[in-house]
Amino acid sequence: NQLNRSVGKEFLQKLVADYNANLAGKNAPRGGLYPSVALPSNFNFSDSFQSHDLRLSKDIKFGERVALEIIGEVFNLFNISNLGGFSGRLDAGFGQPTSKANPIIGVGGPRIFQFAGRLKF
Repeated sequence: NQLNRSVGKEFLQKLVADYNANLAGKNAPRGGLYPSVALPSNFNFSDSFQSHDLRLSKDIKFGERVALEIIGEVFNLFNISNLGGFSGRLDAGFGQPTSKANPIIGVGGPRIFQFAGRLKF
């Protein structure tokens, strides 16, 4: 569980190259041969999940007892994709995202704007 923490892409590529040079194709203890490992040419480790939400509101008073609150909100302000479904198997699908975050408001889906008004009395 060290990928993208203490082990980067270059180190993983070196480990796979060392494995292929020293073990792949040789006899395995339970019979058969150790398989060779081929990483995709372009791969990523799972991204961190990020969603920056912002809310602005303004009260407009009409006398002492009545006010109108105007509200503007944006969810996932920077429109970060929040990719997921990365496979941990060292095969052709390694490091390839298979899904995006759920498109529910405020849970990392696509950028969404929302405007509202609230009458308070």
